[in-house]
Amino acid sequence: MSSSKMETEDCKSILENFLLQTLEVNLIRLQWQDYAGVIRAISKPRAIVMDQILSGQPFEAGEAALSHGYDGSVLPPTPNRHYYHMYPDFSSLRLTPDSKTAVLMCELKHVEPGYLLDENDELCPRRALLAAVKALDKKFDYSCTVTFEVEFLVMRKEGKFHRAFESLRLGESTTSSLRDPLFEHVEECIAHLQSQGVSILEVRGGGRKGQFQMLLFPLRPVQAVDQLVFVHETLKTVFASHGYVVCMLSNPFGNSLDAGEESDFVHPCLNVHLSRSQKNRDKEDKFFAGIFKRLPSICAFCLPHRLSYRKQDESDDELTFWQMRPRLIPIRWLESWEIPCVDGTANMYLALTAILKAGYLGLLNSEPSVGPEYDPQDNKKLAKDEQLPQCLNDALRALQKTKNLSIDGFRSSMIDHYIQIKRHEMYRDAVYDDIDKEEEVRIVNFS
Repeated sequence: MSSSKMETEDCKSILENFLLQTLEVNLIRLQWQDYAGVIRAISKPRAIVMDQILSGQPFEAGEAALSHGYDGSVLPPTPNRHYYHMYPDFSSLRLTPDSKTAVLMCELKHVEPGYLLDENDELCPRRALLAAVKALDKKFDYSCTVTFEVEFLVMRKEGKFHRAFESLRLGESTTSSLRDPLFEHVEECIAHLQSQGVSILEVRGGGRKGQFQMLLFPLRPVQAVDQLVFVHETLKTVFASHGYVVCMLSNPFGNSLDAGEESDFVHPCLNVHLSRSQKNRDKEDKFFAGIFKRLPSICAFCLPHRLSYRKQDESDDELTFWQMRPRLIPIRWLESWEIPCVDGTANMYLALTAILKAGYLGLLNSEPSVGPEYDPQDNKKLAKDEQLPQCLNDALRALQKTKNLSIDGFRSSMIDHYIQIKRHEMYRDAVYDDIDKEEEVRIVNFS
């Protein structure tokens, strides 16, 4: 039996066993995350999916699958735009909270009628992350696990989006936050996530009204991001069913939008922890030196929106939030490194690929280790290409100038496409001005 036929039989067996245990499932959702960080999906009846798997017929995603801006606009057609085939990963198979739809994360392959394109033209973020993990393991025997600490704000709509002010603001990790009426819905989310194999290490109230934090179990990079996507979607779905919305953006209001009775600065909505190497600390030093050196470029992926850089006030001398914290923070009790300059709305397949590739280059070039602590007041004393970006445009310039993440598995074509998407979004924001700031917050947070 050929390997492809064996894979088809394995997929069929996995799906059949799953569906036998979930008879209420009517639809199977094939989904992917685009360059704007938006989860996109095509739902098909279960019988159709089974037939396509058995026949070997690919699932099609359309030509604009990876060409949308955050507002739903599409890049103008280009000569090299082709259709995509979707290849579901059955290890990601899970149920939605209503138990009526099964969800599969997919990889995308860029195709032209009659043949697959060259690997250099591949644009799939998930495939890029897989390649980055394999490259690190193959060349340097280096691997790590990823732990996500998900932070989210629960809000409700009353004309504009507001925080859920039923919450008591008494500081982080208080028992009062666990008595909050909203926590009942957090528990509902946890129950469903655990039923679908998501391991949660801890849950606590955040330091803001309506804010909660959830620490997920460490996993290998691709599986960790698959899990993160599922957690985000579950939180949004469950709270929406109760009339609330969940915010993943680091600073949704700033001073320019109405946040109700307060407009304070909000903690980042995603903390990323990379495990420390127990085998070889010398490799670890070089790996994180590579990340440290390339943070300005990495920020283009980790802080993907104009709103990601909103300042605490409008003073030209005020540093962005990310410049008020160390660039890399060693968390000893977790035996991990925290990378704080990450926004909860980022496409983490792309962001983690950029982070791992930066570490790869640190190992490849045997780059000297650097101290993790960073004094933000010294930012202006650093060389210009070492300074953290003040805005998305700065981050994109750093990425475009260096292209220093473009190696195997993370092609220059992917970086060019990402920059093109972001420039397209910025152009629409500046020229068309067809969405106001309130609408921009809504789209970025809740899509």
